[in-house]
Amino acid sequence: MIVGTAAVESPTHPKIAAVANELLAAIEKSLARAFAGADMGSDPSPTARARMAGAIMYAIAIRARLGTKAADLRTFAASMVPVICR
Repeated sequence: MIVGTAAVESPTHPKIAAVANELLAAIEKSLARAFAGADMGSDPSPTARARMAGAIMYAIAIRARLGTKAADLRTFAASMVPVICR
């Protein structure tokens, strides 16, 4: 909800933009910590993996707003796990 709504409202509501950016940064930081502690190779970096995960969240939000079925969103998300965790 934040990705889809905040992106539309942010240009005219700076407070929404600020809160959304803080939330997304916190999510990326949390994911980067999780990836850093996981048994994975060092390439891509934990930060890059977190950014990929964020980009995938955006893609899922857009697809959902376009009416993609929940089952298809789950399939898409599952297909991205090996990309992030390779």
